[in-house]
Amino acid sequence: EYLALYNMIKEKVGEYVASTYYESGNEALRNFDYATAITDLTKAVYYDPKNDSALYALANAYRENKDYENAKLIYEKVIELFPAHSERYAADRNTVWKC
Repeated sequence: EYLALYNMIKEKVGEYVASTYYESGNEALRNFDYATAITDLTKAVYYDPKNDSALYALANAYRENKDYENAKLIYEKVIELFPAHSERYAADRNTVWKC
């Protein structure tokens, strides 16, 4: 019962909350604050798992933070979940494979 209520609320406000975290995460990424970017972008993806831009930005944040293992995992997830953009994402993923 409570879980259903939680999921309903999350669904109703999720995109708004995700958008807020996405914006702050991108701002942190632009300012080279990778720890904050990873935290905020992870939350953005949690609240809106259909947001390919947030997931892609999260992969980039991991890459910039030199956490290549997590970057590879997230790039793979982006490619798997959003195959229409896979060519663009695969190019970045391939640069990480070389690290």
